[in-house]
Amino acid sequence: MKTLYKTFGAAAIFSSLFIAEEAKAKPGWDVLGNANGYTSGISCSTCHAGTPTENNVTTSYGVLFNSRVNDNNVSTASFVPLESFDSDGDGFTNGQELRQAGGNVNYAIIFPSLSLPDIISGNVSAKAVDGGAVSALSYIGTAFTGGRTLFEKPATAATTSSTFMYKFGGIQIGATATFYDENNAVIPFTPANTADGSYVVNTLPTAPAIPIGSMNITVKDDGVFDLYSTAAFQRIAKARIPAFVPVVNPASINPYATISSFAKISPTATVDNYAVVDAYAVIDNYAVVGAYAQVGSYAYIAANVDLYAGVDIYTQVTIDPYVEVLASITTPTTQTLPNSVGYISSRFAIATSQPAPSILGGINGAGAGGGATGKTTGLHCMTSGLGTQGLMFLSLMAVGGLLLRRNKAHSIN
Repeated sequence: MKTLYKTFGAAAIFSSLFIAEEAKAKPGWDVLGNANGYTSGISCSTCHAGTPTENNVTTSYGVLFNSRVNDNNVSTASFVPLESFDSDGDGFTNGQELRQAGGNVNYAIIFPSLSLPDIISGNVSAKAVDGGAVSALSYIGTAFTGGRTLFEKPATAATTSSTFMYKFGGIQIGATATFYDENNAVIPFTPANTADGSYVVNTLPTAPAIPIGSMNITVKDDGVFDLYSTAAFQRIAKARIPAFVPVVNPASINPYATISSFAKISPTATVDNYAVVDAYAVIDNYAVVGAYAQVGSYAYIAANVDLYAGVDIYTQVTIDPYVEVLASITTPTTQTLPNSVGYISSRFAIATSQPAPSILGGINGAGAGGGATGKTTGLHCMTSGLGTQGLMFLSLMAVGGLLLRRNKAHSIN
C-alpha cells in the first residue's frame, strides 16, 4: 500500500510540473503579426471573442487563421498569405486594412481611409502627390464598374499626380484607369499609360507587393487627358451641334463677306461686308459679325452676340479657331483660346478586381465564403493546460486511484 501511495504521489508531482510548463502562453502572435508593419494591429480580439482559448475563435479573421495556419509553427510569415483575403467583405483586403490606420479586418463599417486628404466627396477622397491641392472632386456611381471620378486642381508643374481612395473597396494589383472627355466618351490611348497621363496602383514599399488600396493618377498639364486644355477645347468645339438649322446663303449675309460652305450660320444671324467666317464656325441666332471681322474655324459666336464692326483690316475683331465668344465685343481685339497652363481637370474610371473572399463563420464580419486548406492543429493563443507528458501522468494518477479504491474494497471485504 505504501508503495502504491508513493507511486501515486510521484505521478501527481510530475504531472503538476508538466501542467505548469505547458500552461504558460505561447509566443505573442500579436507581436509576430504586427512585425509585418500592421498599423491597425493584431490583438487577441482579432481572432477571439473573449479569453483566448481554442474554443472561442469566432471572428472572421480568426476562422481564416484557424483554417490556414499551423499554430504550432507560427511566424511573421504566417500572416502574409492571409493578406490577400477580405475577412469582412468590405472590398478591402486584410493586408490593406491592417496596413492602414482606421481599417479593421473584422468590421465592414471600418475601412481604410486616405490620411489627411485634400478633399472628400461622398465615397471618394483625394490628395495631391505634387502640385497644388485637389480643389474639386466628384464621383458618379456607387462602385468601380461604370463609375466616373472628376477632379480639378492647380498645376504647378508640367505633370501633376493625385492619390484617390474609395469607401466601397480597395484598388487591387492589375487595376487600370480609363480617361474620359467632357461627354464621358473614352479618350484614345487609354487604359494604357502614356506621356500625357498615367496611373499607378499604390503598393507596399517592400515585398510582397500588396496594394494599400489607393491609386495615383498623373495628368500632364495641357495634355490630352487634361479637360482644361487646348485639346479639350478643340474637342468641345468639334462636337458642338447648333440648335438651329444652318442655311448656306441667308439673306442677312453681305455679298462681300467670305463664308466657308462648311460654316454653320443661323438664318437669323447677320454677317457684314468683308467679314470672314471659316469652316465649321458656328454663328448662332441673331448674332452679328461686324465688318472686317475674322471668325476662325470651329469658333462659336453665341446667340445675340455683336462683334465690333471695323473700318478696315487694321481695326477689326479677330476670333481665333476653337474660341467661344459669349459676350459682345465693342473694340478691335483678338480673342484667343484661354491659357490652359497651370490648371488640371481630368475624369477617369477604375477597373479593379475584388479581393479573395474570406472563410465563413466570423461573428463580426461579412466574409463571402471560400475553401479552407492547410490546417493541422487547433487554434489557441493559450494552451489547454496539459502537455502530452502531463496527460500521461494524469492517466497514471487515474489508474492509481482505481487501484486504491479496489484495494480499499478488498480490505473491507
